[in-house]
Amino acid sequence: MAVSSTLGRRLGDTLQVGAHTLRIVGIVPNSTALAKIPNIFLTTEGLQQLAYNGQPMVTSIGVDGAPGTSRTATRPTIARARSTTWYGPCGLR
Repeated sequence: MAVSSTLGRRLGDTLQVGAHTLRIVGIVPNSTALAKIPNIFLTTEGLQQLAYNGQPMVTSIGVDGAPGTSRTATRPTIARARSTTWYGPCGLR
């Protein structure tokens, strides 16, 4: 897992996430969410193991596109995400 430098942890340290102890393998400079909450980063598969008992589920996806990119242009990317994950009752739009 990679963590925000704002946690004050070092490479090789461990961090308790729920019932799991994870080793820090990366530090991301000053990465925080709202209200300066430190971010942690896992692979999709790693998060699915922790949060969803290994089920292929996600709560959100990011689509990389240039400003002004049309929805039509992003549809293939969204279709790929839909084909590999369970995207919840709200669906992806």
